Amino acid sequence: MEKGEKYTKYEKARMLGARAMQIAMGAPSLIKFSEEELKQMRYSPLDIA
Repeated sequence: MEKGEKYTKYEKARMLGARAMQIAMGAPSLIKFSEEELKQMRYSPLDIA
């Protein structure tokens, strides 16, 4: 990928969906969230991803 190129919306959706599925199946989050932040996101794997 050349400098300045970005992912398409389809590539972004694929990456987010794959990571959300991993989180939903018990994979650890790579970013630490407080309990309050998790409650605000309603523990949604897609929001966490």
